[in-house]
Amino acid sequence: MGLALLLTSGTAAQSTFGGNAQHTANYSPTAQNLNAVHWTTSIDLNNNGGFAHYGAPVLTPADTIFVPVKTGATSGYKISAFNGGTGATIYSLNTDYIAPSSQWIVPYQPVLATNSVETRFYYPGAGGTLYYVNNVDSASQGAPVQQVFYTSLANYQANASGFNSTVFIDTPITADSAGNVFFGFRVQGTAPSPLNTCRSPLIDPNKSYYAAMRSYR
Repeated sequence: MGLALLLTSGTAAQSTFGGNAQHTANYSPTAQNLNAVHWTTSIDLNNNGGFAHYGAPVLTPADTIFVPVKTGATSGYKISAFNGGTGATIYSLNTDYIAPSSQWIVPYQPVLATNSVETRFYYPGAGGTLYYVNNVDSASQGAPVQQVFYTSLANYQANASGFNSTVFIDTPITADSAGNVFFGFRVQGTAPSPLNTCRSPLIDPNKSYYAAMRSYR
């Protein structure tokens, strides 16, 4: 399974799945004629023929393209960042994301979140966590930062295996104009506190919920 790149006539940021928070897939840049493939890359390194939804690439104004790549049979992902003009690899990001149990492989969808200060690249991690990097167009963007929306990072790390086996991001991540990110998550089974279903009646096992995380603090 691969991705074929057709260059646009003018580089513009395409920061989220479907082009905007409503996923309308209406894009302002004009594409070139569909008579040439400039470069290709694989989006599935372990295609087992099962039903799957794949994440969409996102693009910065500097023409850096971020491509989510499935590496395992039903889970396991990485992010590859390419130069959009040449297809040369700039860097890659590993992730510990675990997909929820599902008849379909859910889309692994990162996002570019921008405010008046900077742009961050967010991508899903294990246990309902997010990772982000700054300086997104550079190969020296620094170590990824992990964030948790339901507790502190220290509390998550103290019981990471419990959260990782029960809490899963299961929708694309999207962002607003202030740099805040939004996504859905699923609890399968009984998660540790504060998502413990015995203590939090609003969290029902095996149902999906939506969360918002303020990006810039």
